[in-house]
Amino acid sequence: MNRGSCPVRIAGSLLMLLAAAGVLRGADAEAGTKARVKERTEAVYPFDLALKGVEGFAELQFAVDPEGQAQEVIVAQATDPAFGFAAKAMVEAWRFEPVSEHGEAVWVRNQSLRVNFESASADVALDASARRLLVELKTDKSAVANAASLDGVPWAQKTAMPVYPRDLLKGRNIAGKATIDFLVDENGKVQLPQIVSATQWEFGWAAATAVLRFTFTPPTKGGAPTAARMRLPVVFPAPAPPKADAGP
Repeated sequence: MNRGSCPVRIAGSLLMLLAAAGVLRGADAEAGTKARVKERTEAVYPFDLALKGVEGFAELQFAVDPEGQAQEVIVAQATDPAFGFAAKAMVEAWRFEPVSEHGEAVWVRNQSLRVNFESASADVALDASARRLLVELKTDKSAVANAASLDGVPWAQKTAMPVYPRDLLKGRNIAGKATIDFLVDENGKVQLPQIVSATQWEFGWAAATAVLRFTFTPPTKGGAPTAARMRLPVVFPAPAPPKADAGP
């Protein structure tokens, strides 16, 4: 084995992976450019930490591609790993205003974001209804009805497509699935999604972030509005491989 050739082969392979992921394509915006958020969603507050009253934060670093999607998302710091996972899934679900330079959409790098996981934070989905349900779950779990005991199964009025995790696009392109438990409050709003299972943890957090954006018809039991526990499977088809450029 020629040891001297290893760094060259490794470097060459790395360049091919980066090119496939889109990291090396196109120009970059000027240093210091801040991408503007076009569509945002809140972060899922990890259920177990919310139930225990644990607060913290996560700091992210990322780039925004010419299509306005977050790429290369890195958790720079997090007080709990779950906060980092939830924050990363959140920013990957965001959409940004594409940045143009000389009429061409470009990459915007060196973006940073701090996500605060606190009861009063606007960064996370933990409103007054969610906090009330947490108290009820700690004291009397029967206050939340099971789907089978409802007058009828709530149906989704609004749904959201889950975002395929960016890390799994890097040469893998695998199919996956996740199962999410969540509460629907008396107004039909999804609260406190929880990952029950996932073929990859990235699928679990992406699915929980999508389910958080659902709304349902308000659940009732005996004709009275009630909060209810529901479960939803989320499937991630394998992304199609990128199309090869047509030849001359």
